[in-house]
Amino acid sequence: QPSADDARDIAFRTDNFEGWMASALHWVKQGGSVNIIHKPDALDQIIACATRKFGAIEVFPIYSKPNGIAIRIVVRMIRNRKTPLKIHPPVVLFNDDGAESDRSKAILRDGVGLV
Repeated sequence: QPSADDARDIAFRTDNFEGWMASALHWVKQGGSVNIIHKPDALDQIIACATRKFGAIEVFPIYSKPNGIAIRIVVRMIRNRKTPLKIHPPVVLFNDDGAESDRSKAILRDGVGLV
């Protein structure tokens, strides 16, 4: 279902990850990092494109509820690094009772990093 926001709609419908990575490679200095937030079903394509140009790839799954499935992924990568792929524990946005989780508050309200 298309988003009302044209830019968001285009971002979520693209399958041109090669283009994204080529652009990122052009703009990011040696050792610089790139972060992508996307839907989980694109993870295989993102990693396949990223491993040819980036390394130190880290994946952060984002869950809405503790026992749910990932609704988004954050993929962080560093240009010209070769360290292995890391998959971090999920960031859970809301507790089972619907209240914002402590980790979510820390990240979104207090500026705490994902790691």
